[in-house]
Amino acid sequence: MRAFESAALILRRGRPADAVALSSLINHYARQGGMLPRTPADIREHCGDFLVAEANGEILGCGALKAYIRGLAEVRSLCTAPEAARRGVGRALLQRLVEEASHRGFKTLFALTVVPQFFARCGFREVHRLALPLKIWRDCLHCPKLFRCDERAMVLELTPRSSQPDETPAEARQPSPSLRW
Repeated sequence: MRAFESAALILRRGRPADAVALSSLINHYARQGGMLPRTPADIREHCGDFLVAEANGEILGCGALKAYIRGLAEVRSLCTAPEAARRGVGRALLQRLVEEASHRGFKTLFALTVVPQFFARCGFREVHRLALPLKIWRDCLHCPKLFRCDERAMVLELTPRSSQPDETPAEARQPSPSLRW
């Protein structure tokens, strides 16, 4: 499949009709231990959180943002179809997710990943996993690698894209004590 090379890559919001295809794509990597599995029902429920890359009507990749505490969001389920690997699809998805997170006012974006080098090339830096708030580890309770996790925590500090002055009181802008990076 190289159809996307001659077609324009389209990045669009996920739709309920994408759920089975996205679940299949994500679970391809979950079976290899690269990410957590996602059911079609879970994806359908959160389809608005997903960004989908497609060309010629074929889904080539996806990624999602999940909001946590104020100012903190996660990039999750970021993957590309194996045939689209190393073609810029993942980078295009991540770039758009970073832009969206910044536009939505998040201060920090993080990813838990087994491919930290990809995120490092995109400006993220590695931090100790315990630097992230404990509430983000809720998904880990269902992971088969719970006690032998090989994921790395990567973070990116964002610059808000708004031209509006920040009207948040200074004390509210201070980082949470649990965010130690």
